[in-house]
Parts: sequence; structure tokens; C-alpha cells
Amino acid sequence: MNNATHAKPSRTPRPRALWIAAAALLLLVTAAGLLATKRQQLKTAVIMWRMGPPPTGQVFAPGQTPTDQGVRVHAGDHALAQGGSQLYFSPWNWAFTNGAAVSNTPGAYFKISFTGQRLVASFNTDWLRAAGYPGSSYPVVTTFVDGGPANRQALGPNRSELNLLEGLDLNPDPQHVHSAVVHFSATHFDHGDRWTTPVAALRLTGLALAPGATLATPAVRPNRLLVYGDSHGEGVELTQSGSLTAHQDACRAFPQLLAQAWDAEVGVVAYGGAGYIEPVVEANLPGAIDTWDQVWNKVSRLSDQGLLIPAPDAVLSALGDNDPDHADVSRAVTTLAHAWRSAAPVAELLFALPPNQGADGLRQRLLTGLADITDANLRVLDPGQNLLAQSALSFGNHLNADGQAAYAQALLDAYANPREE
Repeated sequence: MNNATHAKPSRTPRPRALWIAAAALLLLVTAAGLLATKRQQLKTAVIMWRMGPPPTGQVFAPGQTPTDQGVRVHAGDHALAQGGSQLYFSPWNWAFTNGAAVSNTPGAYFKISFTGQRLVASFNTDWLRAAGYPGSSYPVVTTFVDGGPANRQALGPNRSELNLLEGLDLNPDPQHVHSAVVHFSATHFDHGDRWTTPVAALRLTGLALAPGATLATPAVRPNRLLVYGDSHGEGVELTQSGSLTAHQDACRAFPQLLAQAWDAEVGVVAYGGAGYIEPVVEANLPGAIDTWDQVWNKVSRLSDQGLLIPAPDAVLSALGDNDPDHADVSRAVTTLAHAWRSAAPVAELLFALPPNQGADGLRQRLLTGLADITDANLRVLDPGQNLLAQSALSFGNHLNADGQAAYAQALLDAYANPREE
């Protein structure tokens, strides 16, 4: 007699049980997403209850901001009558409201040429303080004067004024014209609303020069490049591992490097976590298909004729890294290609694969979406390699400084040497 214990044969799970489990998981994920959305919406509503409705804004072509709408510039106690109109603001990522210039996208910058030994900038941080914004995540400003080194400074709960020349050794001649480029270089990408109010934004309200100082017209590059991107475009985790504001530097991200190579002023419209369709719940931010034409909610970057202000020479998209496998990227890029062509009739339209070279089927979905579009000025740029997979170029999820340079060069090479897709 055999007393050995025999294991019961395993049973194959029934298809119905698998469907039930999958449906339950989908419901849990959906519920979690809805809760996060409602939580952020409630938080935004509380902030607006405290601060009032968000200010309206208006976009002007660089150098064409009306005097009564621009940022106030003082030389000592004297207000310079045409001060604000003599500043150059990067295109497509600033709006003007109540005498302030507001941007919700690191990568934005402004230029000023001035005499004297003083340049102090004032910022409105009321919305940040009302939202309880973490002090370590307040906007960071980086200034380059006369082509010199970067001067990086952070705002804070008790710091709304920055001496942009602090620690710099400048030409002491009071008549010497200095040139400064002031970048919005960092703020945490998901610590606050970036769309409805927006809380996570830089609000420049005034500039103070030395008594007797004058302004000159800043030098401006001849071309204009508009870049839509995600965390790579705003330089998240560029200097070291960890998605902290201290590790972010939009000044050295690939859009700025492309602009230098193409001798262009660049408008960076990049939000960490965003995709063609994928929203950033923590930032109240819909996907690019619903936001491309607005600086923030209901603040259009288009003219009354539906054209981008100003007209770009090229529009480049490097989105897609955050779009999930099920996202209909094909439909999104088809829609955006037609929309961008209408808003920029003569611009080159450049769809760049992200730094991972369009992994998880993104490449094919993008090519499918563009396949039936006949447009001689539309191109796909393939970096030719997965840069995120190379430890020397990334921290895993984001490009480091060398990776940003490698990605920019790869896109430049792809542009210079087009290939059939």
C-alpha cells in the first residue's frame, strides 16, 4: 500500500476571476487618481478663498509690452518712463498682470542692459506663502552678467527681494553698459498648482538700479524657438540625484543648449511629469494637448487671429516620456501637428523622441500619428540611443548635465542629417 502524499494538481485561474481582479485593480487605481485630483482641487479652492480669484494675464511680443503693463524699473527714486518696455522677456512663457511679469515654467528668462552698479529684483511671493509652499522649493533665479559666471539665488518665505549683482566684480565705470540675463532656473515641479492660479510661479514686480542709471536695448538673437517638454526640459535632477529644487537647473537643460546652437531666443514650456496626454495631478496641469496654447489657465499665448505671439521659426516637442502605454499618443500628435501648423504657418515642426528614444512603443505611436500628414516642414528627430540607460549620462529617471548636453547634440545631429522614417 502506497501512503505517499500526492500534491493536488494546480488549477488554472478562471478567465472570469482574472477579469474581476483586473477590474478591481483598475477601480482602485482610478479611485486613487480621483482622490488625488479632488485633494488638489480642494487645496487650490482654499488658496483662492484666501487670496481671491487668480489674476488675469496677457501675453505681448517681446519688446512690445505697453508701459502701463510692464514691470516697473527705478533708477534710485526715479521711475524710468519706458523701463518695462526696454526689457526683453523670453517668448511664450511670460504673461503680464497688474504690473508683474509672471512665469510658471523654469527655463523662462529676461534680459536687461543697464548702467551703474545696482540691479535689485523684487518678487511677489504672496501666493507661495498662502499655499504653504515649502521653503526649500521656492523659485530659484540665476543671473549671468556680462557673460560672467552663474549667480544662483533662491527666494524664500521671508525673502522676496534679490540683489542680482551680489558678489560680482563689475566694471566700475558708471557709464559702462552691463548686460544681464536673468533665468527662472528652478522650482519643485509638483509641490503646487502650476495651472489654475498658478502658485508655483515666479512673479517679477520691479527692478531697482543705481541713481542716475539708464537702460539700453538688450542684444537679441535673430531666431525664435518654442520648446514643449517635461522634466528634462526644465532640468529636473540635473546636478545630482533626487528631484529637489536644489538639484534642478533649467539654465543647462537641452532647450537652452539648442537655442545657443541655433542662435535663437527660446521659449521653454516644460512641466515635470507632463505628457502629450498625461496630466500632472499634483500641479493641476492637464496634458499638452489641452494646454499648448495657454501660459496658464485662460491666459492665451495666441493672438486674436489664432497665431502664436510672436511667430516662431521652429516648434520642437520632446514630450511622450510620461505618457502611459495606453495613451493615444498617435491621436495627440496628429491633433497638435495640425494645431501648431495653424498657429505657426511657416515654422518648422520638430517632433523629437525623448531621451529614452521612445521606449515602450512611443516611437511607433508617434510615427503612426504623423504618417498621414503631408508637411514639408515637419520632421521627426531621433536621438539614436537611449541616453537614460547610460549611467554616465543620467540618474536613472533624468538626464544629468552631461546627459543634457548629449541629448541636445544628438538632436542637432538628427536635424543636420535627416533620415527616412
